[in-house]
Amino acid sequence: MIIYTCILLTLYILSSSAATVTPRAYLGCALVQEKIHCYGGLTGIYIPGSYNNPIGDHIFLDLETLDFNNFSSAQTSWTTNTGAIGADLVVDNGYQLATSMSNGAKFVVYGGFGPGKGTNVLPNPFLLYDPPTNTWSTLPTYGNYNFHFHFVV
Repeated sequence: MIIYTCILLTLYILSSSAATVTPRAYLGCALVQEKIHCYGGLTGIYIPGSYNNPIGDHIFLDLETLDFNNFSSAQTSWTTNTGAIGADLVVDNGYQLATSMSNGAKFVVYGGFGPGKGTNVLPNPFLLYDPPTNTWSTLPTYGNYNFHFHFVV
């Protein structure tokens, strides 16, 4: 139930807070250490086959400090993560999948489409973010990854 509530809260906030978080579609989000972490997504005008502007930012919402009695406060509660070690590994991306692992302690992002109407292969399709160290790293992939029709458990 908490995951469902977090997903609804994320969708509500992202759709209603243009002043603080750029509205986007096809981003990857997961609950990690009482925070909703989101990465990337697509913005701009839809062109058949793709949105024209994938983005590569990492944002999070701290649920421990969020006032659940006043959802409008969430509109200004998102934080853009800057200064992470390994941030150069994170590229503009959309349609990726995200989940948490290690008992909800780490944020994992897999696959997706980079710039170029979904034709660009990502240099690092499997990423791991470690919140305590504010570090992005790559995970090994074996063979080619699929742009879509994949899942993360």
